[in-house]
Amino acid sequence: MYFAKPGFENVILQLVTNKRLDWAEASVLMKYGTVRSKWYYDKNNNIHYECDVPNTATIVVDGKEKQVNKDRYYF
Repeated sequence: MYFAKPGFENVILQLVTNKRLDWAEASVLMKYGTVRSKWYYDKNNNIHYECDVPNTATIVVDGKEKQVNKDRYYF
């Protein structure tokens, strides 16, 4: 469930792409550290998603939720 904890304790990251862009990246400093999210298309038009989570997070990719702990993740 998305809103079981406050946002500073459990960040929600949901991949949203746009064919008009080749990539996007953003980061924000939160109470527990920096949250980073990045996606890009490779030369074969496959999408890659990376994110850094400083505490806990709910990551949503292709409509599937994954609960994760502090780490770097690749999809």
